[in-house]
Amino acid sequence: MILIGVTWGLLLTSGQHFDPNEFTTGDIAPRTIRSTSQLIIENPEATEQARQAAIDTVLPIVDRLESLPETLQQRASKAFKLLQTQKPIDNELKQQLEKTIGSPIDKKTYQRLLNIQNDVPLQEAIQQGLILLGETRVATEPQKWEAAYPNGVLIRSSNSSEKEPLKLLPIEYKTVLSALQAAKRITEKIVTHTPNLSAKERLLLTNLLSLLIQPNLLPNPIETEKAQEAAKNSVKPVYFQLKPGEVIVRSGERITTVQAKQLVGLHHQKSHYQEHVASIAKILLLILAVFILIPYTSQPRWRNLGHPQDLIFLLVMTGIVLSIIQFGRNLTDPLLLTTTNLPREAILLVLPYATVGMIFRLFFRPKIAFRIAVLFAFALSLFIEPMILIFPYTLLGSLASIHVLRHSKQRSQFYRSGFIAGLVQSAIWLLYSLIESSIPLPEIMRALTLAFLGGIIASILTATLMPLCEWIGRYVSEVRLLELAQDDQPLLKWLHLNAPGTFNHSISVARLAESAAEQIGADELLTRVGAYYHDIGKGYWPSYFVENQRTQNPHDKLKPQLSSRVIIAHVTQGVELARKNNLPSVITDFILEHHGTSRVEYFYNQAKEQHSEKEDITDDTTYRYPGPKPNSKETALVMLADVVESATRTLDNPTPDRISAFVSRLIEKIYADNQLDQAPLTLKDLSIAKKAFTDVLTGMYHHRIDYPLGLKPGDKRAEETVA
Repeated sequence: MILIGVTWGLLLTSGQHFDPNEFTTGDIAPRTIRSTSQLIIENPEATEQARQAAIDTVLPIVDRLESLPETLQQRASKAFKLLQTQKPIDNELKQQLEKTIGSPIDKKTYQRLLNIQNDVPLQEAIQQGLILLGETRVATEPQKWEAAYPNGVLIRSSNSSEKEPLKLLPIEYKTVLSALQAAKRITEKIVTHTPNLSAKERLLLTNLLSLLIQPNLLPNPIETEKAQEAAKNSVKPVYFQLKPGEVIVRSGERITTVQAKQLVGLHHQKSHYQEHVASIAKILLLILAVFILIPYTSQPRWRNLGHPQDLIFLLVMTGIVLSIIQFGRNLTDPLLLTTTNLPREAILLVLPYATVGMIFRLFFRPKIAFRIAVLFAFALSLFIEPMILIFPYTLLGSLASIHVLRHSKQRSQFYRSGFIAGLVQSAIWLLYSLIESSIPLPEIMRALTLAFLGGIIASILTATLMPLCEWIGRYVSEVRLLELAQDDQPLLKWLHLNAPGTFNHSISVARLAESAAEQIGADELLTRVGAYYHDIGKGYWPSYFVENQRTQNPHDKLKPQLSSRVIIAHVTQGVELARKNNLPSVITDFILEHHGTSRVEYFYNQAKEQHSEKEDITDDTTYRYPGPKPNSKETALVMLADVVESATRTLDNPTPDRISAFVSRLIEKIYADNQLDQAPLTLKDLSIAKKAFTDVLTGMYHHRIDYPLGLKPGDKRAEETVA
């Protein structure tokens, strides 16, 4: 049983370890790698995206020059004084004015300035306009702001660092004016307060203001960059979080930089030593589960795990199914590259998890199959993720198929069990997808088809493996037993032709034994089929057995010792015939055990009578069957039914009471001869069997009415009398 746990563990852990050096960015992954544990490593791409998003949230900083109006007023005052004090000699005055104002002056504007050197009202209007500049937002090329600053700007006052910056949205960019637009806007405001200005003076005022006005909103790229850097540094690194069993890279997929980092992170987070320790721990847990759940007993019983060969069968069959499952997992991984419309778990649904439960139901009792199904589901959930899906998916699908196969009378039952298992598995997947609410509905519906196909595939695989199981020799399914029970079986036809009396005797024994088997909980089908073949060896020399004799008895010319050898030989000849015709070994057991080591009483007593009183024949080995004694309830019942059926034929006036007493004496004699020592029959079982035999025999030898006046059956007067 330890070997079973170790083998399962090794099969399920195969292909789980990897060397990160074999995975390079841009290469094609040679196989699929899954995370073996919870993995947390930095995601550089996601981190960079988060930092870029933080930078994008930082609005450009624009400084508002609050002192600019005052500065421009001072410049305007100096310019007016120069006009009043300096004579316009050559270009000297013009150059001084340009230096004072801080901007170049064309000839036309210069001439206009010379014209207002003594116009005090206009000079006052210009000063008033420069004061109004404090209420106006002026920038260089404001029409480009919407493209340059699509998310808005932060306007920061240059006079106070404590003042909260003003957030200006793109919809408010229309309040930002150019120098010319600001001059026109301010001129309009001045005109409302000074209506006596002529049109010429208004135009001159606008031109002079546009000359003096400068932008009071200046973008500050240095401060903006600092704010963006601060926002970038405030973002913490983003980490990958891989769940156990989650695919990092799939077979045939081109490895990305992120996947390469994940693989290296997985390798660094969990060393090979830790991986081996985790695998060993799982295998030890699995071995413990094997000892708890496998009901192995040292007493062999039909359809129980009671023989070392049963454990070998368990190991071989589960090994085959696990190999198919592992092969399927590796084969279907590349499909996910081209089938992107399925969730990661869906590819697991089509694998034949229910096959193990089906196989063990065919050849073992339902309780045995149930325990094996639980153990197999537990083993898969230890090594295949997600556990919340794999365990109920495997277990409930297996239990459904076991329930359907409880009476597998036809091979079509396999496909019915696969249909039911597929429905159950589909329901399990549907419930899981509801728990994992992130799976889209179209993907859920497509995966339902795979879940249903998983049950069908499991039944097909079971039907395929069943002949292999039967070929092993000791295992036979109910379907095979039903085939052996058919009248057209070559051996039964041969027996019916060569030894019709023995054939009828076998049919009667089968009726008796099957009735008793049904009432004590033994396998009635196996009992009936075993009874059909238990005397198959009598077909070689049928005339030497009383049920086939019509006139002369060949034993009258033989010595008792030779006669006993001929009688006993039907067992060995029957075994030889069974093996030659490839009968299952469990049927051969009926041939070997139905006489146990009992003695051929008739010829033994005849030999005693023929010997003189001086001779001693206490050694009765020659007159005993070679055995072995019955080892199962079924073979023991056939032994009892064989004796009871043969002996009851000689009973005179077989009333129910006489039959019951006679059956009791026969069973007690067999019990006293220790022929039932190795059979798992209790005294209660013997009592139930005795009653079952009596009921069947009473029906076979029911009391017949006495016909009056010597009439016989078939006479018309007899029919009238009976009526």
